[in-house]
Order: sequence, then structure tokens, then C-alpha cells
Amino acid sequence: MNKEEGFTYSTYCFSKLKPITEITENVIFSDESKLLNIDSTTEYGPAKTIFLKDVIYDRHAIFNISAMMYSKDTASKPLLVVDISADEKSIIWNGSAYDNYNNNAAKFNKVFFCYDFTSFDFKKYPNAEMKIYIWNPQKKQIQADQLKIEAVEGNHYIYGLYEPLN
Repeated sequence: MNKEEGFTYSTYCFSKLKPITEITENVIFSDESKLLNIDSTTEYGPAKTIFLKDVIYDRHAIFNISAMMYSKDTASKPLLVVDISADEKSIIWNGSAYDNYNNNAAKFNKVFFCYDFTSFDFKKYPNAEMKIYIWNPQKKQIQADQLKIEAVEGNHYIYGLYEPLN
């Protein structure tokens, strides 16, 4: 994978072949944890809560979130959910569907979610928090493991047309 950043652009180029030198992102926050198995009586897995002001020092951060998930039942359609709220009100709710990543029904598959905070209004929501969890709306047996949350520094020059370059 190659990466180029500059004034008004960020470009990633992916390849099936591993490059000699890999991109190293500037990681500003990282957390890994185990998730519990979710049985057929459970609709919501345990939530991981992150207070944004504790981990993000500027609005150009990008959160990359992943979880390993598996379900034997093809009717199961769990989601890796990211819910950003302020003052106990949800302001951004989005999910990444297991179906989109289930390329091998016989083993765990990695489900990804990415959120770029460049357009997030930190002045309006200074106490925002992000909750990450598995939603199991069909209440089927699901195995979920290895929740990984990583925030990386984004491109500070992308909006240089509208903002002063520091």
C-alpha cells in the first residue's frame, strides 16, 4: 500500500502484493480488547466507550475500528456499530455489516469501520463520546473477538484551500 497526501487530496494505493516498505501511520490512540460471545438472547454486545476529548487532539483524526466476527447461521446479520453522542443524545450512528465481510462462512471474518473526524464539530460537542458495540438484531448466536480501535493522524493540508496552512 502506498499513500500520498497534499493540498486538497489524500490517496491510498492498495495491492495484493506486500510492499517492501509499508506505510506507517502516526497512531495517536490504540486499544484492543476481547469481545464476549453473543448468544441468541442478546441483541447488544458490551459497549466500549471512548471520550473523544481524551484521545483526539485535533479534528484531523481518523478512527479505524475492526472486530473479528463469526456466525454459523446465514440469517444472522450483526453490525459493528459506532454511536457518537453528546449530552446523552446520539448525533452520529453508523454500522458496518458482517454480511459485507463474510467471505468465508467457515471461519472468523474481519469487519471494518472507519470514521474521519475532519468535519466533526468539536466546538458544538466538546464532551462527545464514542460507543462501539456489536448489534445483533436477529438475536442469533455470534462469536466476536479482537475489537481493535486505532486513531491515526489525518491529512492537515487537505482543506488548505479554505483554512490557513500551519
